[in-house]
Amino acid sequence: MPGVVLIVALSGCVTAGPTAPPERLVSAETLAANAYCGTHEPQPDARRIVSRDAWLEHYDAVLQPHIPLDQQADFKQGEVLWIAAGRRPTAGYQLLLDQVSVEPEGLVIQIKEQRPRQGAMVAQVITSPCLLLQIRGARQLPIEIRGALPGLPLVLAPQPSTDQ
Repeated sequence: MPGVVLIVALSGCVTAGPTAPPERLVSAETLAANAYCGTHEPQPDARRIVSRDAWLEHYDAVLQPHIPLDQQADFKQGEVLWIAAGRRPTAGYQLLLDQVSVEPEGLVIQIKEQRPRQGAMVAQVITSPCLLLQIRGARQLPIEIRGALPGLPLVLAPQPSTDQ
């Protein structure tokens, strides 16, 4: 019987006291959005970038010359989330950050796609919109990307950091 009391007392200690809501500990802000920094694959894609070395590697492989290299990313306090919409048939598409929330399954990033207006004159060029987000306070959480794009949601597991 004393074991049951000890468990109850310990669980009471764990939950006692004020705690900050997780939403206040996590933040996401847009670093950049561009029509040409995704991939030319038809489906959405995403990647967690947790170090300066990984940032430079991704920059060389995908982002150059569409995003300035001097784009400031903070890897000591967070990570960068790269989200690509996939191939689009014309100009006029853009990804936008809609909502950020912490849910039981992890950090949820809700994005929306801005599309050209019906009948708008747009350049007939294949684009690949992407969004770069600075994420703070979520390094240990899975990230789920939701939105009205085919192929979503995407879930990204936490990534170990190789440099701070």
